[in-house]
Amino acid sequence: MGDKLTCGLSGWSFGGVIAHGVARILHEQNAPVQGVIMVDSPCPTTHKGIPMSILRRVSAGKPEWLVRNFETHSAMLAAYKPAAATARFPMVLLRSAEAESLGDEWCPFLSDGPERRQLISQWQALVGPRLRGLEIPGSHFEAFNKEIVSDPLLIHL
Repeated sequence: MGDKLTCGLSGWSFGGVIAHGVARILHEQNAPVQGVIMVDSPCPTTHKGIPMSILRRVSAGKPEWLVRNFETHSAMLAAYKPAAATARFPMVLLRSAEAESLGDEWCPFLSDGPERRQLISQWQALVGPRLRGLEIPGSHFEAFNKEIVSDPLLIHL
């Protein structure tokens, strides 16, 4: 990256955690980072992973390679515990307003419990006050449904 280039990174779920990690590395190497947008990304310091039964259910009918990716990413995220460091670039966390409907299964990040409700404050504890948290309609697996991404209020974020 040259002196005149800046980059912005974003990702959904585990992808947002990756975007944050890449931004930290780029910043440490003096590359200009414009900012990071994370869409309903679990905080890696508190996340325990999504049970395989839930991953299999939400990926029913999807190609097997995608199911394996979900499983691998969930395990990687559960093992990733970055040290707290104040972000030197703007960050936005778009948090789904609704809990995921899981029937009788439980996953703290997706269910209506304290981990999901405290997602923004958990990220702020990791990266500091530069993180701005906003709620978006829907649940985690609805984040990119046509009705949500075409919402005129979200287009101006």
